[in-house]
Amino acid sequence: MRLAVLAALLVPALALASQEPPPVVLSHSVTGSVRVAHPFLVNLKVASVAGETLAGHVKVVAAPALSANTLAADVQLAPRSGGALAIPVTAHAAGLHELDLQWMADDLHPALATLRLFVRVPVEGEGRVLTLADILASEAVSRDADQPRTFPLVRQGLLEAAPAKVITGQLFFHAYGGGDLPARRVTAELYREKGKKRELVETTTVDREGRFSFPLPTDAASAKLVPVFSLATPRWNISDGSKTYAWEAPALDHVEGGQDIGTLSFPQGQVAAEAIWIHNDLNRALDFWEASGVDLSWWTSIPVTYPGSGDYFSWDTVNLTKPFQWDVTLHEFGHAIFHYGSSATGAGGSHKIDECYSKGLAWSEGWASWHAAVVHEARDSEDAKFEFMVPRRAPIRVENVPADVCHGDANEWRVTAALWDVYDTHVDADDSCAVDFATMWGAMREGHHVGEIKKYIDVLRPHLDAATQAAMDKALKQNTIGE
Repeated sequence: MRLAVLAALLVPALALASQEPPPVVLSHSVTGSVRVAHPFLVNLKVASVAGETLAGHVKVVAAPALSANTLAADVQLAPRSGGALAIPVTAHAAGLHELDLQWMADDLHPALATLRLFVRVPVEGEGRVLTLADILASEAVSRDADQPRTFPLVRQGLLEAAPAKVITGQLFFHAYGGGDLPARRVTAELYREKGKKRELVETTTVDREGRFSFPLPTDAASAKLVPVFSLATPRWNISDGSKTYAWEAPALDHVEGGQDIGTLSFPQGQVAAEAIWIHNDLNRALDFWEASGVDLSWWTSIPVTYPGSGDYFSWDTVNLTKPFQWDVTLHEFGHAIFHYGSSATGAGGSHKIDECYSKGLAWSEGWASWHAAVVHEARDSEDAKFEFMVPRRAPIRVENVPADVCHGDANEWRVTAALWDVYDTHVDADDSCAVDFATMWGAMREGHHVGEIKKYIDVLRPHLDAATQAAMDKALKQNTIGE
């Protein structure tokens, strides 16, 4: 089973995002019919919401079945003004094909704003250039406005045994890298349906093997029951900005005994299903946090918007644009952890990962990237690195920072690497320090409201013995912190 790539209406993507929304918005219109081998125009509008002049250029990234003029057209936007370009596009095959229109900044991050579209090309007749809203509307189950919007699941086959007095089954999703994985920690709900209204009967959670189980309601023999699975969990809630992503299994009518509804999966080509890739990355984060043994009572259900208007954390919400970017997801969720769980303070604003700016911004951005590293990379890795973060400098190496990166505690890359060398167990040069995560997190929780890495180290230091303190100082100096 292969899932389609999820599109977005307006998806400005920060390669390594700040805590502020991006200052550019993209929109589009279409001139001409969309047919195989028939050129049409995508009219791109670039609008600045910034208070200063922004300089950049436009780039087109088309799927293999599309061709488009690859532009490097310079665009200079006056404060709070816009510009427009017409881009010729030709489809060479029928089907649903992706088209990215990128506005790339000269003085911020590459790929600051990306408008991801789908071009639907039929064999005959006209096609459409679709937005996420178009596709979601066509896939969603029609229901009253006060009922949850859901998407259909596919039943792949029934199991042989049906446990008595239980409704059970398994739920899987197709991973970005291939293969089917259990949809663990997805919230499973059983509804009783009467006409167009639904009443919640039971709530449970999909386990590590993808299994779920509901007690059979006493009125099951006379009721219509609908299992619904959502990404509203006790630790996060992934939505499109208005409604939580949810899917429903085929309805069960007049169940008189136990019912095994078999193996369910997210259907091939369902646009919304890619939101579970984000859920899967957050599962990995929660696994790490639970294994660390720290108190998680502070961890509420953190809002995650996908697709967001960029990759950033703002107004208590994580915003994401591309669900397969595990490092960006864990970085932005790191901002949320920093905000919800620690007493530390940070700063927002524009920044380049290899340049220096304020110590507060470097601290909060560097800590968020360190969070992504500790969750995803092995603690003894010889070359811990990020795959998708900041394509201009990718891969972003945490263990081996390039020499041309700005030195000191006013650079986020250096802060990330310094925190990593304090934590990791790989010995290289003057790095022989290895402070466990629980101790490092405990210093974040002490209430000192640290706003830069050196002040954080001052809080951490009393928790370490003399030998570890000396090793930490050497690791920091190796990372140009404390020079």
